[in-house]
Amino acid sequence: MSRIICYDSDGNKLNNLVQWDKNPLLLISGVPVEPAPECHFYNKYSKVSIPLTPEISNGRLMVRVPTELLQYDLPISISFYYTYQDESSSTEYTITIPVYPKPMPDGASR
Repeated sequence: MSRIICYDSDGNKLNNLVQWDKNPLLLISGVPVEPAPECHFYNKYSKVSIPLTPEISNGRLMVRVPTELLQYDLPISISFYYTYQDESSSTEYTITIPVYPKPMPDGASR
């Protein structure tokens, strides 16, 4: 398996996210797209993950980062969860993306 790489919506390599941004789109390459995985988003304080079904285009996954996780300057992990034809399922890959801190915008709330 090649290295997992995330890109922003403009196709630029993404090394971090920024706190308080809203629903940024990730383009993810380097993970199998068959069978289509679920993307489970969480940070170190999450009690449950947020499962999202990505779109698939040109061999890449496209998925938006849940805004509620960007309220904190904590790294966000994404686990790629696959369900197979024999009805078995497992997390096959996980990546973590740093979140750079930014002051809370005026009018925002947690």
